[in-house]
Amino acid sequence: MSWINKLLRQAPAVADPPPVSIMALVDHERESYRSALVKLHAELRSLKREVFPEVQIKFGSEDLPEPYRLMRLDAFYKDGENVGPAEANINNPWKFTSLSENWSGLHVTAYPLVWNSVEFKVSGPIPDHKLVFAWLTKWYDPSDTRLAGADGLYNVVHNVTLPEQSADGWNISVDFGSGPLDAFTEFIELLMSSGASKVEIGSISYGPANPA
Repeated sequence: MSWINKLLRQAPAVADPPPVSIMALVDHERESYRSALVKLHAELRSLKREVFPEVQIKFGSEDLPEPYRLMRLDAFYKDGENVGPAEANINNPWKFTSLSENWSGLHVTAYPLVWNSVEFKVSGPIPDHKLVFAWLTKWYDPSDTRLAGADGLYNVVHNVTLPEQSADGWNISVDFGSGPLDAFTEFIELLMSSGASKVEIGSISYGPANPA
């Protein structure tokens, strides 16, 4: 991934708005969301609730094939007889118009986004289902083999939606959860190897991420 390493060397770990590059944007929003997850878990524990971070569930609909039936909750808590899910949200992502770059022949345009709801609009063929399954198996960890880090997070992707065909390509949304930046770059590599020529990324459906 020499192309992505070059982009990362150009991108500061923290930058003031507007973002100086797409990778600076992505990495900043990743760190913001991970911080929100850690804060959520700490707040739940401060209420003396038993907390289960990033537990996985499976949708019962038989219409959805694997791996699109898999999902990890930000947290699940138990407080006496009360149990339920809890969600971390980012309310203040970077506000800007757009950024466009060329990543080794792949034209990438980025709009405001949040790490837990990155929508991809792709020009090109839908990847082979087995490739998506292999990528998600690695980063979602359906067998729960990963150990939590010092921050209590498991470095896992939370969900991927079923690809939807569009007039000039296809769309998909990824909740990257506590996953590392490698989960994002390897997904980009998957798109490249599958013949994508252009990708737009953003969080259009996520209200707080839209420009004011």
